[in-house]
Amino acid sequence: MSRPRTPASDLRNLRAKNRQLVRDADALRKRVADLEVELATARAPANHDNNGDDNVLMEDLGSEQYQDTWRMDGASRCLELSMHDTRVTCPSVETDHATSSMPGVRCDKALTFGQYFQTIYFVGVGYTLCGLVTEAQSLQLPHVGDNFSRCPYMAMCDFSGDSRWSVSIMVDMVTRTGSLHQDGRELASWQGLPDRVYVAIALKRVTTREAILMPAMHTKTVEIETIQ
Repeated sequence: MSRPRTPASDLRNLRAKNRQLVRDADALRKRVADLEVELATARAPANHDNNGDDNVLMEDLGSEQYQDTWRMDGASRCLELSMHDTRVTCPSVETDHATSSMPGVRCDKALTFGQYFQTIYFVGVGYTLCGLVTEAQSLQLPHVGDNFSRCPYMAMCDFSGDSRWSVSIMVDMVTRTGSLHQDGRELASWQGLPDRVYVAIALKRVTTREAILMPAMHTKTVEIETIQ
C-alpha cells in the first residue's frame, strides 16, 4: 500500500522550515566557533616583543584582505571578482570546459600550527571540490577534474543548485586532523595531515549558461599557539 502524497502547500512549508533550521544551525556553529576563538585567545599567554607590547597569537583575515589572500599567480583568472553577490563568467572555465578542467585556487597562507576554522561562501551553480592541499598538490588544481585522487584532502561538495551557499573547514594541526562541513553535515574528514597545508577549492560549472562558483567572502582564519 503506497503512502498518500503530501500536499504541495505542506511541502512548501516543510521546505521553508528546513531552510530556516539549516540557517539557524549554521548561525549556531559560527557562534560556537567565535566563542571557541574568544576562549582560546583568553587562555593564550601573552607574547611580548622587544618593545614590551603584547602580540595576541591570533590572525583574523577579514573581507578586506580576501582578494589578496586568494589571488594566486596562474590561478587569479578563475576569480577575477571577489565582491559579495557578484556573478561572473570566468574565461578560464569557458576555454577549459571541454577538457573537464576544474580551475582551482589555494589560499596564500599555509596552516602550520594551532587550530583553524574557516567558512567560504560561494555564489553560482556548478561542481566544487573543497578542502586542503600541500604545495605540491596545489600544482594539480587546474587538472584535478581528470583525477580526484590527485588531491586526497579535498572532497566534493553537495548542494541543490541554490545560488548562494557555504562550506566550513576545521583544521587542528596539533592532532593533524581536519574536516569539511556543509549544512550541519560532515562531508569529509582527514587524519595524518602534512606539516603545511593550504585551504583550496576547484570549480566547474554545470552548463554553458550558468554562472560559475566563486568564493564570495573569506570570513575568518584563526591561528592560536598551542598551550602546553
